[in-house]
Amino acid sequence: MDFSIKSGPPEKLGKGCAVLLLHSNFKYPSSKKINKLINNLIKRSSKEHGFSGKIGDSLHLTEKLCAPFSSILLIGLGEQSDINLGKYIRALNTTYSVLRKHNTPEITFFSDDFKSSKYEMEYLVQTMSRVLVENNYKYETTLKTKTGRYLLKKINIISNLDEKIEIQEA
Repeated sequence: MDFSIKSGPPEKLGKGCAVLLLHSNFKYPSSKKINKLINNLIKRSSKEHGFSGKIGDSLHLTEKLCAPFSSILLIGLGEQSDINLGKYIRALNTTYSVLRKHNTPEITFFSDDFKSSKYEMEYLVQTMSRVLVENNYKYETTLKTKTGRYLLKKINIISNLDEKIEIQEA
């Protein structure tokens, strides 16, 4: 699995499925930027499909309006004040499950979604990569992969220009 961390605007760097990790209050800078980029599709679709941002909630948007992304996946993290590592990992497992169902080989996260008052950004990014790699390995070693489904092959992270993210080798 390949990892890429780049700085720049999402409209130029966006590839694959954009994954937005959202608390129930929907207040994350990345969702605001992306929602503006795709003409309020996130806000409209959330209301239409009953996505509330609770832990375990997911909404996969595949409309043509998602450009430059092939699709957008909203994943609920629950209440911002209640977030802990267990809920974060549960949300990442939900992310992988939905991506696998939709045969998504490439995803893009946003560094803004990894800002937390409880955890260092690098720790959350490393946890994300570990959980997704473990899920990919489990899926790869089962017979399901022989049915022609894609595995997750690339994870992109779009970072703000003022942030520095380092992922340490395991």
